[in-house]
Amino acid sequence: YSKRAMAADVVSVASRLGCEQFALVGHDRGALVAFRAGLDHPETVTHLGILDVVPTLDMWNVLQGRSAAVGYHLFLMAQPAGLPETMIANSADAFFGSFLD
Repeated sequence: YSKRAMAADVVSVASRLGCEQFALVGHDRGALVAFRAGLDHPETVTHLGILDVVPTLDMWNVLQGRSAAVGYHLFLMAQPAGLPETMIANSADAFFGSFLD
C-alpha cells in the first residue's frame, strides 16, 4: 500500500465528502502521504503541513547495523506488493510480537 495509493485514497475520500480542495496536515509517516498528495494533486491540496518526519533518503542512509535490525519491518514493507502481506499473514503473531512486545 504505497504512499501514492494512500494519497489518492485521501483525495478520493475528501471528494466523496464534497471537499474538492482542502488543506492537509500529516504527521510522521502520514507526512509522507500528505507530501505525496501535494505532489500528485496540486489542484486539490491548497496548503500542506508536514510534522515530525525523517526525510526518507536520510532514514535509509542511517538504517545500518543495530538500527537496521530493529527496523527490519521497514525494509520488509518496502518489498514488492504482496510479499510483505503474505509473509505477515503466515506468521502474524510472531511478526507483530517481535517488535510490539
